[in-house]
Amino acid sequence: MVQFNFFRRSVNIKLVLYGPEMAGKTTTFEKIHDRTPMDKRSDLVTISTESDRTIFTAITPQEKINGMDTKIRMFAVPGKVRYKSTKRLVLQGANGVIFVADSQKSRFQDNIDSWEELLFNIKDMGLDENIPIAILWNKRDLENLTPVEELEQQINKLNYPSFEVSACSENNIYECFDLMARECGQNILQTIDSKVPRKVKKPVHKEAINNPKTERMHISNVKVIEMMLRGEAIRDVSIAILDISDEVFKEKVYFENVVIDKLIGNSTHFLQEVRFKSVEINEMLFGGEYLSELEKKLARDEEFSSPTKFSGSLILEDVVINCKADFDVAHFDSYVLLYNVKMPKREGKKATIEDFIVSFRDAQFFGDFEISDCQIRGLDVRDAVFGGEVKIEKCKFSEETIFGALGERSGAIFKNSVKMKENCFAQKAEFQGTHFSKDLQVFDCKFECPVFWGESHFSHQTLFFRCHFAEKARFSLSTFDDEVYFAESNFVQGIEWIKSKFRGKLFANDAVFGKLDMEGVRLEEGADFTKAAFGETNFSYAVFRGATTFHSAVFNNDCRFYAAIFDSKVSFDKTKFNGMLSLAGMSVQDMAITWGQVDGKLLSVVNKNYVDAAEEYSLLKNIFERQNRYDDQDEAYLRYKQTMRKTLKISLLHPWQTLTRMMSFLTLDLGCGYGTRPFRITFTSIVIALTFALCYSYFPNEFIYSGVEKTVFDWSNAAYFSIATFTTMGFGDWAPKPNSVFRYVVTIEAFVGIFTMALFVGAFTRKVIR
Repeated sequence: MVQFNFFRRSVNIKLVLYGPEMAGKTTTFEKIHDRTPMDKRSDLVTISTESDRTIFTAITPQEKINGMDTKIRMFAVPGKVRYKSTKRLVLQGANGVIFVADSQKSRFQDNIDSWEELLFNIKDMGLDENIPIAILWNKRDLENLTPVEELEQQINKLNYPSFEVSACSENNIYECFDLMARECGQNILQTIDSKVPRKVKKPVHKEAINNPKTERMHISNVKVIEMMLRGEAIRDVSIAILDISDEVFKEKVYFENVVIDKLIGNSTHFLQEVRFKSVEINEMLFGGEYLSELEKKLARDEEFSSPTKFSGSLILEDVVINCKADFDVAHFDSYVLLYNVKMPKREGKKATIEDFIVSFRDAQFFGDFEISDCQIRGLDVRDAVFGGEVKIEKCKFSEETIFGALGERSGAIFKNSVKMKENCFAQKAEFQGTHFSKDLQVFDCKFECPVFWGESHFSHQTLFFRCHFAEKARFSLSTFDDEVYFAESNFVQGIEWIKSKFRGKLFANDAVFGKLDMEGVRLEEGADFTKAAFGETNFSYAVFRGATTFHSAVFNNDCRFYAAIFDSKVSFDKTKFNGMLSLAGMSVQDMAITWGQVDGKLLSVVNKNYVDAAEEYSLLKNIFERQNRYDDQDEAYLRYKQTMRKTLKISLLHPWQTLTRMMSFLTLDLGCGYGTRPFRITFTSIVIALTFALCYSYFPNEFIYSGVEKTVFDWSNAAYFSIATFTTMGFGDWAPKPNSVFRYVVTIEAFVGIFTMALFVGAFTRKVIR
């Protein structure tokens, strides 16, 4: 980004060497550096990160460029494809690019790929479409080269200046650098000149001016400064460009019913109150140079002007800002108020991260900060430090709002309480990496686009009350040191708290979650989700140290508690599960839940994952047993045994498992419900006895009668004989013949009868006693 100072007539140019890996960028860079006189250059600086490096130097041309004192900051980006993010970071704010291509035939496609990447980055990053570019066809002293004509045809389709060079011999290298210095300087002046208005524009938004019919006279920059130095109010005037850079105003500054096209206040110091009332302004530029930590390292030899300082309060009341307000790096020692500030939305022009609408980036606030009843296109307060209270009430932000970390920038730090009430955020809101040292209160706010609060730190009580989130809200990896309230808030597309830490209790009663993801979250004091409504929910690997309640909550979609840990009681009293439920791997000491709530709801059963299902039923069985809820315990135990049986394979390759599974189903499941159904045992006993009786009736000659009167071994006698044998009362008058095989059949029936009767007595007695 160009650093231009109207007052000093100086300019800093950023020139970037771009190209594929091993094309000769570093060698070219060193040749330019070595040829520059030592008193006109800085040392070569290498900025290394974990995976790449960037080379930097600063060069002061021996002669002024276009009458301006010029300093050229030159960078060489890493060439490897995987360093795309670093390339974009270094390319950001560039005023010119030298593309270094490798002329060898083997590198032809690499040149094309790197060139296309450069053009894409220039367009995607919103750089000047007329940015000066020069091309170096490097390594022309080697063999097996691609003809320059072919390179020009395939790469230089826009006819940028190009040079055949050999980095080792310095041919044409410095000539290219000299050309780019002049081109960049000329392009910068043309850009600045195009922005200087030839006449003062008439007010467009008169509703913000108290006296729209008042005629305004034109007034010069010098006269306005003189009036400001004397403490006189500036009223009913039109000003083209007001440059008050480096001035010190010891008296109050007051503007009323004024139209200003551009107000520039670099390094200005206001000792008293500054007030703008009923003012329309296109650009308000009080900001300094806002740099990331990496950019500060890259520009460490640069001399930057001191930040603008407001020792008194700053008040913007009924102000219309047509383009932007820049307060980057400014210092505010007292109260700051923006009241009824309006920023009309321009069709076809959208705020960007690099040139935002209202910007307080890296600013220092030692007093309170308040924005009230404003319509602002966008707000950016990255890296700002707020020492006083912050209030944002009844505002509408029509473009992106940034409070948090983004790219190489850090989030804002709020050392005092923050209150947001009845605001509307129409576009994406960025709060990630923000630090709230005191209470955060967000009331009745609407977030119509995604909201990012991840990796933030909330040191005191946090409250989101009756807020509406139309898109997903992300709080992942955040830390909450005190109680957190999301009562009566509506998360239409859901909320993420993945791996966040709650050292205080979480209250989300009466909240609506379209989707809730709390995977890996840690809650030291538990949570309260009373009467909350959930869509798809994920509590996998969550840790709840304190008591947690879902009393009267409704889960309308699947809910997962996979491997969740509840060290204290968790209550699902009157909770409705309209979707499926997963409890696999869950660890819980005490859980208030009924069998009717979970019957037929386990997701593992639907997915035929019988190992997890058996684990879940075992968990429920143990919980019901500790609570002396024996009927529910029996139901859970029965399902546990059934799912354990289903884990056995049915296959010719596993005959023993197949036989065991079938016999278990016929005897233990159907026969007695694994001991939980005593009356099913009675029915089974009757069926067994009658089956044996039917068998006996087909072989009457195998039985003898020991009574006095002769009789026939008919069906009634066979049934009597079978029942007597099954109940072990003895044979009576009928018995199998001495050599008959039915002696063994009768023995088997008697053994089955003894076992079945004992099972019945045990199950029935257990039921009655409990």
